[in-house]
Amino acid sequence: DFTINAIYCDKFGKIFDPLSGINDLKNIIANTLTTSTTTANQVAMLYSSTTYRTSKVLLQITSGTSYQSSELLVTHDGTNTYMTQYADIYTAGSSLGTFDASISAGNLNLLFTPTNATTNVNWVRTGIAV
Repeated sequence: DFTINAIYCDKFGKIFDPLSGINDLKNIIANTLTTSTTTANQVAMLYSSTTYRTSKVLLQITSGTSYQSSELLVTHDGTNTYMTQYADIYTAGSSLGTFDASISAGNLNLLFTPTNATTNVNWVRTGIAV
């Protein structure tokens, strides 16, 4: 449930949040990865695997004048990661890179292997707590 329209403030500045919309907003995180001059896999995002079990990630990938939009669902059991990629749209006719996930040192790592050396990955992640 993602509800923010029920949050309101009275004339004295007191915030009312009857449906816990503020907690939903705390679980939305955005960032950018700019890959270096390599096509080796790189950590695009990491987060505590003890805090979040499942995440939905909206991606926008840019390489030169080529663009890709994708979505990922990622979950884990504390040891192994499980991921599906869907809703892929490519302006260049092919993927700008591949994604994988792993757990290391208590963190879930989302790995990106770019097709081209210099690539930007913008993402927004919504996490569901363990």
